[in-house]
Amino acid sequence: MNRRHTCGNCHLVLPILSLLGTLSVSARAHEAPEWIWQLPGHTDFVTSVGYLGDGSILASGSWDRTLRLWDTGTWQLIRTMTGHTGEVLSVSCSPTGETIASGSTDETVRVWNTQTGELLFTLTGHSNVVTSVAFAPDGRTLASGSTDNAVRFWDASSGVFQRSLTGSMGGITSIAFSPDGDTLASGTTNDEIILWDVQIGSHLASLTGHIGDVTSVAFSPDGRSLASGSKDNTVRLWDVVNGTSRTLVSHTDQVYSVAFSQDGRTLASGSRDNTATLWDAETGAFLHTLSDSNTDVFSVAFSPDGVKLVSGSSDTIRLWDVEEGTLLHPLFGHSDNVNSVAFSPDGRRFASGSADRTVRLWDTQKRSLLHTLGGQTVYSTVFSPDGHTLASASFDDVVRLWDVETGMLLRTLLGHTDEVLSVAFSPDGATIASGAGLFDSKVRIWNAQTGAPIRTLGGHTGGVNAVEFSPDGRTLVSGGGDRKIRLWDVETWQELDYLSGHGGDVLAVAFAPDGRTVASGSRDNSIRLWSVQTGSLLNILSGHGDDVWAVDFSPDGNVLASGSADSVRIWNAETGQALRSYREQILSTRSVTFSSDGRWLGIGGVVSGVARNPFWVRKPKWTYPRR
Repeated sequence: MNRRHTCGNCHLVLPILSLLGTLSVSARAHEAPEWIWQLPGHTDFVTSVGYLGDGSILASGSWDRTLRLWDTGTWQLIRTMTGHTGEVLSVSCSPTGETIASGSTDETVRVWNTQTGELLFTLTGHSNVVTSVAFAPDGRTLASGSTDNAVRFWDASSGVFQRSLTGSMGGITSIAFSPDGDTLASGTTNDEIILWDVQIGSHLASLTGHIGDVTSVAFSPDGRSLASGSKDNTVRLWDVVNGTSRTLVSHTDQVYSVAFSQDGRTLASGSRDNTATLWDAETGAFLHTLSDSNTDVFSVAFSPDGVKLVSGSSDTIRLWDVEEGTLLHPLFGHSDNVNSVAFSPDGRRFASGSADRTVRLWDTQKRSLLHTLGGQTVYSTVFSPDGHTLASASFDDVVRLWDVETGMLLRTLLGHTDEVLSVAFSPDGATIASGAGLFDSKVRIWNAQTGAPIRTLGGHTGGVNAVEFSPDGRTLVSGGGDRKIRLWDVETWQELDYLSGHGGDVLAVAFAPDGRTVASGSRDNSIRLWSVQTGSLLNILSGHGDDVWAVDFSPDGNVLASGSADSVRIWNAETGQALRSYREQILSTRSVTFSSDGRWLGIGGVVSGVARNPFWVRKPKWTYPRR
């Protein structure tokens, strides 16, 4: 038989989610985040999920014939409810969160007490699979839809049958109440949507236009629009009053599920093409594609607060951050590759260094250009800890120091005999370190106030591509073309240790905020995490398909960002788990950096279009559930 995946209302309209025996928690991405949490327990496809009341509990239904309740604060299993003799296809939570309804292939609807897990009612009457259940907004009525072509209404408090809505020429695949409870929409297998008057049970209108089964329906929060997904690979937005529709095209296979955000501004759809797509609900414009697996996305649903989007596929459930993580604010102006980007400590300024021989200073709030600073090809930029000075390293063998407020050149640091590839301030702002190319291969230490040279550090046998001070200022790390990472004692400037293992030039290094871990990126396409204390390799992060030019930790140390010619990737810094990937518009990333508050990720590189420019993206608000 053809199993249909649909769901009713769980305080909001929450279509179903489906996966193989696990639930997972993640955050929304512009393209491809991966889950960061799994909820084991189910032993077969999870066909439906929904939030109870304020979202503190998540309910799931499965082909294993059970319902499970999960604490969304700890992601621990609260209880398992058994009783169905067939697969559970749909769950719907009452508006108060006190009861939950489930529909099953056993042709019954069951109503459960969420506090105790007790079965309250078993509702019989359908003569075929119950595909969808939904509570009315006032919680007094429960509706169920079935492949027997009927919608049945039940008294939610007593389980008493009230009436049936008949007349559909096809099986009912999905049902949804309008926000005022006056109208019920049902999607059918004969390509149409039927609107019903709930009070008198009459047929109001039929919405036609799809050329395949209507698999999902959802009302907008204001009740004026209805979204539908179909086996014809399209999403349609309908004007409920006049019946006209707009067709949204992006998916390349049948659409299983649709859902509106809490504020009604965003529409999500899930498809057999392995993606969830976000749309502007007002204009129908395509916003983003979310994809992190090679399996169908059977359903999508927004959390009650509208901040998270849940997507369900044949192997997992993922929770995405709706407010964060999308690429925003391109800053146009550079005419060649952007090799370096940096935020000022207060986050008010943003610097970019380019192969177009300029450094540009930007106002991050207004996203406007403040200063254009001249020079040669710029490989690295960094702000002083007080934010007053910007250092730039360039092709002409020098380090330049700039006044951030005026854009004036303060001094030039001379001494390197090859292009300067990297530069860093010590945490107290008193010292500058710089690394040079192959024909120099030295790290030089400078007095930041006077520009006077302090020490030259030898050891690398290839260009020094990256330098960075530890957060406590006691250690300097450098990465080179000799495939080595070297640790230096800042007090004596003696080499403490060298870390080897990369199979290509080390292009980037970064200390974790606690100073105990160093991350490195290399031409071998990998990121490595190292223990500073022991020099031992902690983890290898694989996934990039090209040179890794940049790495940076978030301020809380939970997340690591990496930049490559193929993408920007976000990783769980503790486990090495891949969380997210940004690919759109990025042809080659040369630099990534988090703002000091962790809200923004700056990216510089080669970007699609004539103008190559830096741009920045919101940092995802990752949630790490307690174990």
